[in-house]
Amino acid sequence: MIGWLSPMQPLLQANYTGSNETSPLGEDAIPLTDEDISWIGGFFCIGGILGTPLYGYFATSFGRKLTLILAALPFILAYGLILIADSSYYIFVARVIAGLGGAGACIIVPMYIGETAEDDIRGVLGSYFNLFICAGILVSYIIGSYTSYFTLSLISLMIPVGFLVASLWLPESPIYLLIKNHEDSAIKSLNKLRGNNKELIEIELTNLSASIRETNTSEEKPSLLDMWRDVGTRKGLIIGTTCMSIQQFSGISPIINYTVAIFEASGSDISPNIATIVVGALQLVGACLGTVLMDRAGRRFLLLLSSIGMGLTLAPIAYFFHLKLTGSDPEFMQSIGWLPVTSMSIYIVVYALGFGPVPFVLIGELFTTEARSIASSICVLYIWFLAFLLLKFFSNLSDLIGIDQCFGLFSACCFAGAAFVYFYIPETKGKSVETILWEMRGKKEENVRNSFVDTNSNTGKKPETTKFEFAGDAGSPNEPDE
Repeated sequence: MIGWLSPMQPLLQANYTGSNETSPLGEDAIPLTDEDISWIGGFFCIGGILGTPLYGYFATSFGRKLTLILAALPFILAYGLILIADSSYYIFVARVIAGLGGAGACIIVPMYIGETAEDDIRGVLGSYFNLFICAGILVSYIIGSYTSYFTLSLISLMIPVGFLVASLWLPESPIYLLIKNHEDSAIKSLNKLRGNNKELIEIELTNLSASIRETNTSEEKPSLLDMWRDVGTRKGLIIGTTCMSIQQFSGISPIINYTVAIFEASGSDISPNIATIVVGALQLVGACLGTVLMDRAGRRFLLLLSSIGMGLTLAPIAYFFHLKLTGSDPEFMQSIGWLPVTSMSIYIVVYALGFGPVPFVLIGELFTTEARSIASSICVLYIWFLAFLLLKFFSNLSDLIGIDQCFGLFSACCFAGAAFVYFYIPETKGKSVETILWEMRGKKEENVRNSFVDTNSNTGKKPETTKFEFAGDAGSPNEPDE
C-alpha cells in the first residue's frame, strides 16, 4: 500500500475527456486534484495514527500471534474497497483502513522479532521488515507502471491473504506466554523457534523467566510517568522518536509516494515510470545490503552512513531544482538531467541501508518487556504523525517555499541526524536485550556479570543482567530506589 499511490497518481489525475482511456473509477469519474492526492497520502497515515494504540493494546492483551493475524485483515478490506471503487471517497476510506493494518505491522512485527529471535541474528531478522517493505514498493512500481489499476489492486489483495494463512502456523512469543504464566506453552514455542535444542531452550527459559519475575510484569504495568522517570526507558524513547524524526524529515514518505510526480517536475528526459522503477529496485538492493550488514557493521555505523549519505545526495537535488526554478539555461539543464535520478537513486540506497530498517530494529531492543508495547506504540504513533504531516502538506510547502528549499531542508535534517547518532546512540549489535538495557542506564558490563546464562556462549557463562524495575533513575536491580 505504501508504493501503490505513486504509479496510480497519474491515472487518477488524468483528464479522460475526449480520449480512449477509461478512468479506473469509471467513465464518468472526475479526475482527482492535487488536494485529493495529498489526502489519499494523508489518510493512510491517519489510519496508522488511529490503529497504533489499538494494536498496542491487542499485543498486550491477546498476544503477538493473534495481533499479527489481525493486522492482515484491514489490508484485505482496503484492497477490496479499491477494487469496487467508483469515486474518490472509496479510496479515502480504503486508505484509512489500510493505515490501520500498517499500524499493526509497524507495532507487532518488530516486537515479535525482538522477542523470538536469538541475539546474534536479531538485527538481521529485524531488518527483514524493511526489506519486504522495499520489495512491496518495487512490485507496486513495476506492476502499476505496466498493468492496470485493477490488476495492481488484485495482486496487492492476494499478499495479505497469503500472509494471513501463513501466520496461522507461527508460534506465539515465548515472552508473552511466560508473562501469562503459560510455561508449558512457552516451552513448546521455544521448541519451534530453536529447533528442539533442549540445552539452549532450558538456558533461555531460565533467563526469560528470571527477567520477567524480577520486573513483576504480570502484576504491574508502568505508567508513562514511570517510564519517563526511568533513565534507560527515557533514553530509549528519545532515541526511538528522534530516529523516527530523522527518518521522516529525510523526506522519505513524500519521495516514495510522489516519485513519479517529482521526476515529472524535474523535466528529465528519462521516463518518470522507468526512473521510479530504478529507484524502487535500488531501494531493494540497499535493503538487502542492510540486512547483510546489520549484525556485521552494526546499527550505529549504518545509521551514520545512512544519514550522511542522504544529506550528501539530497543537496544536489535541491540545487538542480533551484537552477530549474530560477530559469537557468535550458541546454545546461538538459545536460544535467541525469542528476536528480542519479542522486535520488543513491539516496534511496543509503536510506535503505540504515534509516529504513534500523529504527524499527532499535525499538525492539531498547525497552524492557513490560514497557516494550507502550514504548513501541509511542514511537510508531509519532512516525505516523510525522508521515501524515509530510504527505499531506508536502505539495503545499513546495508551493510556498519551492521544491528546491524542501529538498534543502531534508538534506540539513539528515546532517543534524548524523550528529545525533554519533553523540547519543549506543551500539547494540550482538548484545542481549538485558545487557543493552543496563548500558542504557549507564551501567558497566563488568558490574553486572553472571546474572544470567548466555544462550550464545560456548562456555555457558557471560555478563548478562537482570532487567530493572520502574522505581527511579538509579539503583541496583535488586534494591531499587524509593
